[in-house]
Amino acid sequence: MSTNRLAEILDRTADASFAVNREGVIRAWNRSAEQLLGYSPSQVLNTPCADLLSCRTSPNPSCKQCGVISQCHRGATVPNYDTEVRTASGTLLWINVSIIAYPAEHHGGDLLVVHLVRDITRQKEAAQLSQRLIELVRQITQTPSIEERFAPILPLTEQEHSILKDIAEGKNPAAVAHERQITPGTLRNHLHKVNQKLGTCNRLEAVLEAKRRGVI
Repeated sequence: MSTNRLAEILDRTADASFAVNREGVIRAWNRSAEQLLGYSPSQVLNTPCADLLSCRTSPNPSCKQCGVISQCHRGATVPNYDTEVRTASGTLLWINVSIIAYPAEHHGGDLLVVHLVRDITRQKEAAQLSQRLIELVRQITQTPSIEERFAPILPLTEQEHSILKDIAEGKNPAAVAHERQITPGTLRNHLHKVNQKLGTCNRLEAVLEAKRRGVI
């Protein structure tokens, strides 16, 4: 596939996307990437991706060291990952990146590594806020206080207890469902039963109440 043909395909995608060569130099950049990151194609083409976006990948280091391109050239599947980048305006933005490798017919059989990008800043901020609240509750529950007497509740099942503990550790529902190999619907049913037993309305309230009672 030629670089021009790939650029045409990327321009038809709704997600922000761009492609780099073996050296990490940007060869294609679509309109959605321009809207999300603020750089026009004329500003970024033939520019090293790592230098442009100043990626701060979590949990991996920057693009120059993370091995995404080398993994693609070895034929390995690269899992999607989160990274924080700096936009043209200087704003820091959290994005999730999925990788697809395309053969570039007019570059000596080299591969072009396509990055499909989604803005996940709000999700990251919500997760960080939730984690801070959970940490605050942990500190409060560790503070000595007058012994409280709680109304009795139905005991949590082992599965419900484990799921609630995962949520308390800051894992998002999608990750919990994936790790336990259950569907999102099944996870919601478990959390609904937990809320019924604890007399709470949502998973954050359930975590707070469970910690207050010493359940987790």
